Amino acid sequence: MAQRITIASLCLWLALVGTAEATSYVGKTSQGRRATVVTGTDGLVTRIRIGYSAPCRSGKDYRFPNIFRLEPPFKTSTADDVTDTVVVRDRLKGGGRTRQTVTVTAHRTIDAAGVETWSGTFKTRVVLTRSGKRLDVCELERVSWSASSA
Repeated sequence: MAQRITIASLCLWLALVGTAEATSYVGKTSQGRRATVVTGTDGLVTRIRIGYSAPCRSGKDYRFPNIFRLEPPFKTSTADDVTDTVVVRDRLKGGGRTRQTVTVTAHRTIDAAGVETWSGTFKTRVVLTRSGKRLDVCELERVSWSASSA
């Protein structure tokens, strides 16, 4: 009987510990696009996603629309601040390539009502090439964003 109680207690404890969930924060960028932050049970950021549309230099209203997802390890990461710079190289359909540099900052605040908000800045520079020749550069200097838990 004592063994059953111990096993039942252990199962209950594991169920309670296992139910701790991540917290999601949802908001928008200054471009009106979606921004999300997810934190783990330890309060540290596990994912930042920023939607954006970077204007290109070639004119004619060419843009580089994208959703960028950043995950640890970050350059700096605490329960209140995150900074990171990432360089990504990728192949494009049609034989081209991209080299994209992204920088993000994030800061957590809690208002008087207890609403948690992550906010920060996002910037990117994308170089598009084909056969070693630069086709275009698309750049977004600074987009602000904010995402709240409520």
